[in-house]
Amino acid sequence: MMKKIWLSCLALVLLCGCAQTPSKNQEETEVSMTQIQLDFEEFLDREYTDTVSSDALTLHYSLKNPEAYKIEAPELTLGEVDDESIAEDEKEIREVMKELESYDPEDLTARQKDDWNMLHEYLDVQLRFEGLSYYQNLFSPAQSVTDALITNFVEYKFYDEQDVKDYLILLEDVPRYLEECIEFTKKQSSMGLFMTDFSVDSTVAEIDKFLSKEGDSALIVSFENKLSNAEFDTDAYFKENRTIVNEKILPAYQWVKQQLEALKGTAVFETLAETEEGKAYYEALYYYKSGSSLSPSKMLEKGKDVLLKVLQEYMQLMYTDETLVNRYMSVQFEEEEPEKILNNYQKKLLKHFPEGPEVTYTAEYLDPSITNEATIAYYLIPPFDFITDNVIKINPLATKGDTVTLYSTLAHEGFPGHCFQTTYYYDTNPHPIRTIVENQGYIEGYAMYVEMYSFEWMLEDDPNLARFLALDTELNYLLQALVDIGVNYEGWGKEGIRSFLKEYGFVDSDEMVNSLYEYVVSDPGLLLPYGIGLLEMNELRKDTEEKLGKRFDEVEYHRTILEAGPMYFDLLKEKINETAG
Repeated sequence: MMKKIWLSCLALVLLCGCAQTPSKNQEETEVSMTQIQLDFEEFLDREYTDTVSSDALTLHYSLKNPEAYKIEAPELTLGEVDDESIAEDEKEIREVMKELESYDPEDLTARQKDDWNMLHEYLDVQLRFEGLSYYQNLFSPAQSVTDALITNFVEYKFYDEQDVKDYLILLEDVPRYLEECIEFTKKQSSMGLFMTDFSVDSTVAEIDKFLSKEGDSALIVSFENKLSNAEFDTDAYFKENRTIVNEKILPAYQWVKQQLEALKGTAVFETLAETEEGKAYYEALYYYKSGSSLSPSKMLEKGKDVLLKVLQEYMQLMYTDETLVNRYMSVQFEEEEPEKILNNYQKKLLKHFPEGPEVTYTAEYLDPSITNEATIAYYLIPPFDFITDNVIKINPLATKGDTVTLYSTLAHEGFPGHCFQTTYYYDTNPHPIRTIVENQGYIEGYAMYVEMYSFEWMLEDDPNLARFLALDTELNYLLQALVDIGVNYEGWGKEGIRSFLKEYGFVDSDEMVNSLYEYVVSDPGLLLPYGIGLLEMNELRKDTEEKLGKRFDEVEYHRTILEAGPMYFDLLKEKINETAG
């Protein structure tokens, strides 16, 4: 079983009717595969089954019909967070790696070779976290387990009445689970590894926002909305859910808030760069989040070079187009419903991307009480066997009055971003192991890369402004990613940030410096998939265009990326080079 060492405490399946059943794959493999290839397929099947059935929440989000995969439902709990379970996870990762390496990839089919390579890199990154679990803060502001739990339950699908019963059992397990998370955190605190006071304040503010809507909590409203058209009696379920939320969940969150506040002042170190183990943890986090094969130090240098080039083009546009800044300051697009914008994007993408599968989707605004300031929107990845069911949720506080952010965000989360990429890849009938072997650098890097098309599509008559908006986005994400590496790996500190900002001509006020510092200290690595992922995607595009010249075909290039699926960038580059000849 490949349960992650990093974030092993909770399987949050976010990021994001064409069912693919085991029987079809089995018929194909029995006819065309060697015995070694059949054995490897069984190995992948077993690892997938063991991983998605490790806890009830993971299984529910992974498959709509697990019985079709002969997967038995696990015990209805949220799992464990303790030293014993973490040690067991680490042991299992080593065992899976050993078994994987018993196969020679040259003996496998082309698809299996890709699976072997991707799984090997994924496991290698996971092993970097071994022994470093207490450097992860479970309650960091943008990635807190408190937020993750709310999101998982708000988005929990009710396919039938049994799902409702399961949901209520899992919801009732939340207080126990949070107690284990707090026990983990108290031990972390005793080691001097607890988060900073300003991080605690941010997390507590998010908890307070959730607690402020006691009478109409999102966990009550979403539950009742999802059952509004149920074909069975719901009164008893409504009553039970309200009782659990009001008498168990809300008190548990209040208790967590008190526990976190009591631990303020116990942090010995602010940044991961201050200790060797902390630096090792960040290095593992960097490889996990970025998907790059470059070391953090080499990426920092490369990123600086790219930042300079982007800045030069940015400034050149400003100098050669006298009214550009004024147009930039006042640009707004027509206010439309999110789904209408997405429908338009589906038509426009066909000029640049291959046609994807037919899917249905909804795009809705989140309840403000459960929004996180660090999240503009999210795409809910559908079950592997139900790719037509796609959900995009938008933070109304992040997009209110800002149509530019709304339009670009919908391209990122929807078309041609996460929704398009995920459903396209799932429709190629990959082995389901690839749905749990993550590569955030590819996933977010691709979405950032295609987000730039939205500016072109909405500003067809003003290419300078479209390019300026794209460069502005790239600058912001790359800058923050480089500061993240600088602070958490190179040990910059606030003065290091100030020097960096000055060197490249950015505002270096105390407010800016403090804001950047607190952001990257509170949630190390958070923006690496975006800033570094975009850098890697842009470099791949540039290198391929230079190599192919007039033979470069944009649609076929994108087809290669989409069919490859989420990969570490060194593997993706090999795949693109193979296709390009």
